[in-house]
Amino acid sequence: MYYLETKIMHLNISDVKGEQAEEGVHERLLLKPDDTKHHNLIVKHLTVKPGSVVHFKDQNVEYQHYVVSGCAMWSYGNRYLHTDTAIFVPGTRGIHSMTAAGESDLHLLTHIYKVPRKPFRWAKARAFHLYQSQYVNTGITTAWQLITEEQHAVMGAYRMHALDVQLTPPNCALPSHKNPEETMYFLRGEGEALSEDIRHKVRPGSFIYTPVDANHGIYNTHTSIPLEYLVIEFIEHDKAWTERGYQAPSLTHQKSENYL
Repeated sequence: MYYLETKIMHLNISDVKGEQAEEGVHERLLLKPDDTKHHNLIVKHLTVKPGSVVHFKDQNVEYQHYVVSGCAMWSYGNRYLHTDTAIFVPGTRGIHSMTAAGESDLHLLTHIYKVPRKPFRWAKARAFHLYQSQYVNTGITTAWQLITEEQHAVMGAYRMHALDVQLTPPNCALPSHKNPEETMYFLRGEGEALSEDIRHKVRPGSFIYTPVDANHGIYNTHTSIPLEYLVIEFIEHDKAWTERGYQAPSLTHQKSENYL
């Protein structure tokens, strides 16, 4: 198994000391490579001043951006991207940039995952806004899939799996469950998140990293305000869509009558 058990992390961006990464760009590092045993995932929160540009230059990685608030001009296709937009950028399009194009700061949540081999050369970069997403009824908690598992796979993702915005109503819970490796970023509302046997207070800007198969759950303790949060999962796409250890039979010794 590629993903290894490691510690659960919980923090809020207000508690993370940031630094100036570029002119007009303030960066908070939420998850460092050493925070996971596979050492391949980085998560950043970026605040970009109006008119400033943030550049992404890492090679052999795939990016998953989410526009928390503001407006970005994406260098790929010169497109405007607004609040609640998810952007997948494979290694083939690794070098790109975002310009804060609105009158307010641009806030980006950026996941950077090092891939195990050279990116699939036909991999696609795509952006999906919340209004385009697929609604999924999961019981009490509702989910909007901005990028589905199948979309990530056909776009050429190696590690990015699913990207949902989920909403838990007041006085409701998403019971304890297990998932692939994932991160959660809380957008709106207040509540509690269960990580194994510990409950953490969460609010806008709270970030949680959960390794594969760790028990976790969500509790909206507010009486009137929904709790909304972003969930991103990671798997081994190149193995998950085929049987592990399966070897296709050789056709070289098949008899001719087996073919049409």
